[in-house]
Amino acid sequence: MNRIFGILVMAAALFASCAENKGIDDTAMEEAALAGWMKNNRPDIPKVDDGLYYKIYPAKDGAEKVSLTDGVSWVYLTGLGTDLEGNYIFNMYGDIARRLGTYTELTHFVPEIYFYIDSQDLTPGVYKVLPQMSVGDSVEMYCSSRWGYGSGTSEVYVTGFEGNITLSGGTPIYRTFRLNNASDDPAEISKREVIDYATDKLDKLVSDSLKDGVYLRITRPITTGETIGEEDEVKVFYTGRYLDGKVFDTNVEEVAVANKIYDSSNSYTAMSVKGDATTFVKGFMLAINNMKRGEKGTVVFSSEWGYGTTGDNSNGVYIRPFDPLVFDIEILEDED
Repeated sequence: MNRIFGILVMAAALFASCAENKGIDDTAMEEAALAGWMKNNRPDIPKVDDGLYYKIYPAKDGAEKVSLTDGVSWVYLTGLGTDLEGNYIFNMYGDIARRLGTYTELTHFVPEIYFYIDSQDLTPGVYKVLPQMSVGDSVEMYCSSRWGYGSGTSEVYVTGFEGNITLSGGTPIYRTFRLNNASDDPAEISKREVIDYATDKLDKLVSDSLKDGVYLRITRPITTGETIGEEDEVKVFYTGRYLDGKVFDTNVEEVAVANKIYDSSNSYTAMSVKGDATTFVKGFMLAINNMKRGEKGTVVFSSEWGYGTTGDNSNGVYIRPFDPLVFDIEILEDED
């Protein structure tokens, strides 16, 4: 299969060299080569436009039809991309990442959220097909660079989603993706997920929230002493998790080891926290300001109280936009 594409590329180049005066450009050469490759290798995938071939695999009957031109601004996608030789440009599946050697324990292999209206990360080919999809549909797509990554190289910004190559400009690609969800209000989805978690995992009522989108369960209560104030400084052990239980950060050494995220350069000691600090997310600080020294608790909060619409991509940890988060917190007692 790879040999066939190589022959076609050479044939297209030869054709171009003989027809320079007829205005045959690089894009036409690339798309001519792709057309020949598709005819020989994937004749089952329909041609939609010059240089663009795709096939939609529908979700089960009755799936909700989402109109991406009528208020929907965010889409949730999983997928992968390769060149026509099968080398991976990007990949969002853990089992494939293990095989490629790009897997990291800090990567959260869940659907990525894209701002559909104006995303620099969605290619023209993806924009072309999305309005025809329902939530749950999947797509196979082959496209030339003008429907893909153009004349530049592809860039994967999420650690762990990398492939085993960097794509050269002007190269046709294969990609597949699934539309997992679509929404005009992901923040509201985040709040609903938090409520479900709080009621199912923390035995909380909807009315038990500290604030809208924040729930705290004290797992080791202290009956004496005062609630920590914003001017109080305390020492804290913590573990940060996604709603599915995957740990993304901790200062508890045994937890880091157990979850394979131990880093010998980190100091696994209690962290000093002051209630009015600005270096911690609001949901984390709100929980501390509703606890006492010596207590343990678990807090879950929506993205409004976390990393909001931008997420966070620092220190090797990538938290998506609108991610709700869970923290297990232990506040140490006063030192003697």
